[in-house]
Amino acid sequence: LLAARNRALSLGRRWNYLRSLMNNEEFLKSFEYLEPGKYSKPVVWMMKNKRAGLLLLYSAMARIRRSVP
Repeated sequence: LLAARNRALSLGRRWNYLRSLMNNEEFLKSFEYLEPGKYSKPVVWMMKNKRAGLLLLYSAMARIRRSVP
């Protein structure tokens, strides 16, 4: 899911990439076997519920949070 953070890609390309992942049944099945940790629970929920915009916003907020001392 690094595509959400890849600033070399335009926002539209990141959006399209995430949407294609979210529509891939095989990819979504992989979440059934994942035991999400404390910080990945929101990401797993957003992927399962196909919330690409929310995932991009969450990624941007996490980047800002990491940059603030």
